[in-house]
Amino acid sequence: MVEKAGTGEAMITRKQFLDGQATLDEYYQQFITDAGRAWVIYTMGRDRLLKSKDKSFNDIPLALWDLYPFTPGERMRAAGDFPTLAGAVCIAKTIARQLVEQERTQ
Repeated sequence: MVEKAGTGEAMITRKQFLDGQATLDEYYQQFITDAGRAWVIYTMGRDRLLKSKDKSFNDIPLALWDLYPFTPGERMRAAGDFPTLAGAVCIAKTIARQLVEQERTQ
């Protein structure tokens, strides 16, 4: 683990994720922002996410996920990663999984 830039919080590195020391969601959740969460809710819609039959939301067109605009380059670089379209989609889908889990446990 490395320190999140100036926060004193531990950050999961890309290497740790690739070595199997963290799940995909554990790794990508550290890059979630409130704005990103709001974007997923607005763009995908809670109903659409809850109706999805696929845990990776592959029944929602990739073209929509590709629009996710919040890739935190500085934080990703601190974790030994860099911003990519694939990483942005992973962040957005991690948000979606969290939202669905929260909805289903309420």
